[in-house]
Amino acid sequence: MTIFQKSSPSGRCGLATSVERTIVGFMGCYAAINALKLSRHIVRSDPKARVLIVNGASQVWGGDPAEHTANALAAVRKLLRPGGRLLLGEGFWQREPTRAQLAAMPIEPQECRTLPDLVDLALAHGYRLSWLSQAGLDEWDEFESGHALGWERWLLANPGSPHYDEIADRADAHRNAWLRGWRDVLGFAYLTLAVR
Repeated sequence: MTIFQKSSPSGRCGLATSVERTIVGFMGCYAAINALKLSRHIVRSDPKARVLIVNGASQVWGGDPAEHTANALAAVRKLLRPGGRLLLGEGFWQREPTRAQLAAMPIEPQECRTLPDLVDLALAHGYRLSWLSQAGLDEWDEFESGHALGWERWLLANPGSPHYDEIADRADAHRNAWLRGWRDVLGFAYLTLAVR
């Protein structure tokens, strides 16, 4: 979640102490619901406030998948005033994936960067890094398990459905990509960025 405002004395994460905070964590789509509720609260209490949520969603700015992060940073930079903050949640390579891991993933290697390269990309787009943290493996596993749970529940409840094989294939492909692909290879970082 991002709150746009001029900076004042900094608190945790380099954000102004007047900035309201909430944990959306690594909740996937659930984070959006929490962030939208909070955004509504913020705008109601300060009609001049502007709120932006970019948590694993840089692809919404389009373009080649290898340029999604750069496109997001450039687009958001145009919206922020000097001293404004952006909390960017983005994937990165914790280590170089093997050929077998890449074959299991539905992404190309150039779609992610190393963490230092991700930070350098932000700096090149006119930001300074105020704070950095990353999701742990337990958070990843919880997110991926939750993502798959809907399919698994549906499969258990609908064994005779004509769509059973299609849903099972989707669930199996996702589990394969997660366990044989990005698990323990792909990280997820939260960068608190300040506009220069």
